[in-house]
Amino acid sequence: MDVYRGVYISMLLVSSLEVLTFVFIARLALKRYSSVVDLTSTVLFTSSFLMYAYVVLPWALTSHYLRYVAVVVYPPALILAVKKSHRLPWLPEGRRLFKLLGYVLEVVLAFLMLFAVILAVIGSGKPSGGVDLTFPLRHGYVHQGGNTPILNYHNVNPSQRFALDISSLYPWGGRAKGLYPKEPQSYAVYGDTLFSPCDCEVVRAVDGLPDNPAGRMDTVNVAGNHLILRVDSLLIVIAHLKRNSITVVEGERLRRCQPIALVGNSGQTSEPHLHIHAVKTSSSDSILKAPGVPIYFNGRFAIRNEVLKGTCKKR
Repeated sequence: MDVYRGVYISMLLVSSLEVLTFVFIARLALKRYSSVVDLTSTVLFTSSFLMYAYVVLPWALTSHYLRYVAVVVYPPALILAVKKSHRLPWLPEGRRLFKLLGYVLEVVLAFLMLFAVILAVIGSGKPSGGVDLTFPLRHGYVHQGGNTPILNYHNVNPSQRFALDISSLYPWGGRAKGLYPKEPQSYAVYGDTLFSPCDCEVVRAVDGLPDNPAGRMDTVNVAGNHLILRVDSLLIVIAHLKRNSITVVEGERLRRCQPIALVGNSGQTSEPHLHIHAVKTSSSDSILKAPGVPIYFNGRFAIRNEVLKGTCKKR
């Protein structure tokens, strides 16, 4: 199934919101305010938008580092705006209905964004009852992660409630060479070495499926090339691996940090990334029905926009 155009449009919209963050900050600093109400609504809207963008948006679409640039340039913009408040009337002259409705709209949008931020913060807390693993890549960027659909679309699926989608970053902070290139080789994570996240047993190893161009999904073989690992009473599912890269076999006992495969783009995936989730079951036949279990990397519950560094090395 080819979904390239739809995904491209959604990514374009999200990246546009990231650019708008800087547009709104510039507007805050440069705007000629007509009243204290005008200034207050603009400050509230801009502050809420910045918090929403910082917490919720996946910044690797443009550059992960722009997220921090926005936080740095906001305080000077706010100071410039506040300096303009001297001698301003409390209400705009004439009290035009159009202007008043604009202020109301800004305030309503601000509170909606604040509500989304609160939900995201709640979903960022470390849930109990998880499994502690070693980060399975040398470095990575969490594209989907957290205990709320706002940060992790997997969260609506009971078995994948705590699943993570992990990309990687180029030196400039983007996950790919372009907004949404079709070639898997244009993504920083493609071909990265996957290490065993724990001492475990290989329950299932599926290899040989092709790596698809970005946006072309295999809806039949959803997990693509994948591994299912058993540790205690849990199963760990690692999906979308590179074709013919799996170096372990079913029944094999693995050591933590043992190289086992490469990251690819096989299965039902919109772009190259590593998918990992854990379920509370010992039967591989019930991985789609068993309850999901939180994953910690060295005790850390990872959420969207976090950059993680692994301790495993090639042997």
